[in-house]
Amino acid sequence: MSDPQYEPVDPEAAEPDGTDPYDQTVEIVAEFDHRFEAEHARALLEEQGIHSIIWSDDGGGIYPNVGFIERYQIRVLSGVRERARDLLDEFGL
Repeated sequence: MSDPQYEPVDPEAAEPDGTDPYDQTVEIVAEFDHRFEAEHARALLEEQGIHSIIWSDDGGGIYPNVGFIERYQIRVLSGVRERARDLLDEFGL
């Protein structure tokens, strides 16, 4: 029985530039004080084909004021970090 952790990545799952997402780290590309700003930035990146996540400790939105203490972070794979940052800069985010 093979170990799924060491299975080769399906070519369909590779990033558009051919990089293996499992060989990359997740990096912070932007931080925001408010969740809606982070959601806006994430939507922009997704529209451009960049997968991203919002990282926060707001209890799934139950404690929205937590952004004043700990900012909302947009995280992307390291292979697309520069492209993501350029897009966010272009749109003033």
